[in-house]
Order: sequence, then structure tokens, then C-alpha cells
Amino acid sequence: MQIRAIIAFLCFAGALPHPQKGRTHAELDHYDRHIQFSGYDWLVKSSVSRTGPGPNFFSDAQDNVWIDDQGRLHLAINTDGNRWYCAEVVSKKSFGYGRYEFVLGTSPVLTDNNVVFGLFTWDRDLKPHHNEIDIEFSSWGVDRTRNSQYAIHKDIDMDKSHRFAMSGSDSETLHIITWSPGEIVFESYSGSTPLPRRRIDSWRVTGERVHTPANEQVRMNLWLFGGLPPDDEAEGIIRVTVTSFTFTPLKN
Repeated sequence: MQIRAIIAFLCFAGALPHPQKGRTHAELDHYDRHIQFSGYDWLVKSSVSRTGPGPNFFSDAQDNVWIDDQGRLHLAINTDGNRWYCAEVVSKKSFGYGRYEFVLGTSPVLTDNNVVFGLFTWDRDLKPHHNEIDIEFSSWGVDRTRNSQYAIHKDIDMDKSHRFAMSGSDSETLHIITWSPGEIVFESYSGSTPLPRRRIDSWRVTGERVHTPANEQVRMNLWLFGGLPPDDEAEGIIRVTVTSFTFTPLKN
């Protein structure tokens, strides 16, 4: 376990040789495919070389990202036998202050320790923190009971997170980020309607750690920690379902 954890850390830190040295992850990403989901336009990420997060290969193929007959978004990690391909979608619109709601149609608690499922904001040009506000589900390469987290990335000295546990028995969950001047509130619920909705966890952050909106977009992704293959490679495909995304602007 110790050797594996060290390998995962080195991969995550970018210690693996990069096939196109000198180019940033953003320059290796492509967004040629567009989809519509929950009334918004989204770009589907692809890459010909390893790129972040991970680093991993990303595919915009129908097998990795698709909308079903009920209008639900599916993200999948799969393999062609030689490589594992991850999935990510990016909103064309930048939203800013307001309430971001994600309804998940499958449990975000993934049985594979190397898989990460993320719901977050990201501004590719706003370095170093990218206005990143995260809800993430993962064991981060090891078996942990606290399999989920809320996180805010401001800079190296001001990253802050709150880890919590989710049950794999929750088949439908609601996750909310409410972003207002000087405050970010995270909430997670079992069930998507007010009743019989049960709160799983919540977290409030105030003060200088809170971002000011710029050109960040909403992203949803499914990827492999450290670029490592799944624990159980025989599974062949790992999938999550997002039932809906809703944004409500902050009232003046």
C-alpha cells in the first residue's frame, strides 16, 4: 500500500514524463464536441496526450459522454484495451454568484479507490487558483470511509477542504454550492425533493478564502487519480449519471 501511495502521489504531482514537454494541460485539451444538457450548452473534453486532472487521457466519444432518452447526462471511464479514457464536460456559460444544484441519478460513492467524480467551477486562465470550488467523491487511491469532500482552492497557502462520508445506498442525491460575496455554502442531501429529503452534510466558508467571480465555468468530470488504472480492471467501464444541473442567480 505504501509503494502504491507513493506512485499515486508522483503521478498526481506530474512526475511522469510528459509526451509534449513545455505545453500546459490546457493547451493539450480539445473541445470539438458540443452537447445540450439541462437547458445549457456544454463542451466535451478530449485529449491526444495525458492531461490534467490525473494526468489522464480524455475522450469525447459517445461511449464516454452521452445524453439518454430521459435527458440525463452519463459520464464514463472505459478502455480500448491499451488506454483508459476519462470524461469531462464544461459549460459554455460562466455563471458567477448564485446557487448551483446538481442532482445525481446514481450513487457518487464509487467502489473503485482510484476513481474521482467531480462537480466544480474552474477558470482556466485565472492562475494559480482558477476560481476552483469543488464537490468531489473519491477515496484518492486508498480505502477511506470519508469518501467525499467540499474544497476551495485559493492559493497554495489557502486551500481548504471538508471531508465527509456518503453512503453508497443513496441512489439519488442533491448537491448544492451557494456562492455569494464573501461566502460559499456547500450542502448535500439524500433525495432531490424537499420531502423526504435528508441532509448528508454541509459546510460554510467565509472571508478571504472566498473567490470573486471571473470567467469560471461549471465542470463535471470522472477521472483516475494519478492516472492509475482502476483497482478492478475487469470492470471495463465505470459510469455515473447526472439527472440535472440548475443555476439560480443571486438576487440583488
